[in-house]
Amino acid sequence: MRDGLPVLEGQRQELHQAGLVLDQARPGAAALVVSAARHDPETARALTDLSGRERVGQIVTGMDRERAAVADPNVRADRLIGCWQELHKERQALPGWRHEEARSKVEGQMRQIAGAIERDPQVESIVRTRAMELGIGSPQRDRSIALQMERELTRGHGIGLER
Repeated sequence: MRDGLPVLEGQRQELHQAGLVLDQARPGAAALVVSAARHDPETARALTDLSGRERVGQIVTGMDRERAAVADPNVRADRLIGCWQELHKERQALPGWRHEEARSKVEGQMRQIAGAIERDPQVESIVRTRAMELGIGSPQRDRSIALQMERELTRGHGIGLER
């Protein structure tokens, strides 16, 4: 994790076990910690640089900040759009049949984002006004933004992909 080193299988199992214990104490807490660590630099720093009560206090505070952030549809929309843009760049860097497997994996993640947007009407409304950031252009009023995102994925299959 830190210093670019891979997570060992034993560490992965311990993290999983810790997540289960955390979720027993407070349902959904493990996912909240992961999200806070990803989006909140103070929480990430607490996980890597602090220990004991100080670490726990900072993580709990970070979880509170993250809970407030994910309650805001604008934050959810920002994060989903940002993730879509990152994946779009990654997809563009995987042309040709040699990268078919990796590109399919990225496209699967992009479809998950489209699904998350489709399941959240508040976010879909916000994303619709920001469709240009997704590379969609002018969204069609009678179609869900998720369908238009899917169309963008399938349209890109023939563009710039050496076959």
